[in-house]
Amino acid sequence: MTPNKDMRYILISLSTVEPFVSKIDAVFAQLTRFIHMLSRTHPDVLAAQKLFCIPSVPSFDWQMYSEEIWKEFEIFVKQDPYAFGLSDWDSVHKGRVWQLTDVKIDIDVCAKEGQYRHLYRFGFGITIKLRKEIFQSLLPYGLLDLIDNLAVIINAFAGFIDYTAHLNHPLNSEMIDIANFSIEDISHHFNDTAIGYFWRTLLTTGLIDKLGGMEYIKEHNPCAVLKLTSINDSEAVWIQATGDVLDMTAGARKKLRAFLEPVLPKPSIFKLADEIYYNRKCDLIVLTPDEKSQIKELKRLTHGELVRKTSQEVVRDR
Repeated sequence: MTPNKDMRYILISLSTVEPFVSKIDAVFAQLTRFIHMLSRTHPDVLAAQKLFCIPSVPSFDWQMYSEEIWKEFEIFVKQDPYAFGLSDWDSVHKGRVWQLTDVKIDIDVCAKEGQYRHLYRFGFGITIKLRKEIFQSLLPYGLLDLIDNLAVIINAFAGFIDYTAHLNHPLNSEMIDIANFSIEDISHHFNDTAIGYFWRTLLTTGLIDKLGGMEYIKEHNPCAVLKLTSINDSEAVWIQATGDVLDMTAGARKKLRAFLEPVLPKPSIFKLADEIYYNRKCDLIVLTPDEKSQIKELKRLTHGELVRKTSQEVVRDR
């Protein structure tokens, strides 16, 4: 690996608690627009790179090299949408593709009955990962509107866009561990709890109310852009911290964290320490002076000890 190579990508994530099999046509209409954008701006990506989805049939060829093969896959999914259930992440591609691909599309439409759900991705949803150069080039073609449309189609309860190396676990490290949450737990929890403070963050009706209402948000937010929308016939808003995702400084993130404080989960100091000292997945984290002091005191603990303390803290809080 080249020393100091920037391994960050733009990560776009939309989450919902509802299987959206019935909306697959509308979802694919938007994703086909995305493929067309790529074909106009980066034909080399479609020719040489891979677009990934996770089918539940391991024998299915899930490596797609062209717009034509994407179309074939689209037809396959519409014929048998439950083939889009989740598979074992490690056995499919072991995370290596995160560094090998310029574009990745991951769609969790539904799960087969009785199939284990990987709820660290908190339910169903759509994730798109792409290089920053590709993201920037697609903005003039309406990429953000396309993401907004997808959020409306699947009734997303959460969504974000950020520039991060935190790819295999798209959560801010403050997020409490939800690996054992049920769909009902997730729905209740995220009705009034944000998933983090990202460059572009979707706030739905429960979060809006807890922050003081839409008018308060319009007047007091520290963000450069607000875009009103409607999710499941209720008001929602995308807040965007800066005009350009590459301008998302630590200072801007601190202001955003302070504004969203009423709806952010209580940070787990043990989890934060584990991320900083062992997992190195901390590029989206900004800390208060008190948190820095507490984390410094935990440096003597091993990874296993921090994991155990995090688990005990989660059980106690629940």
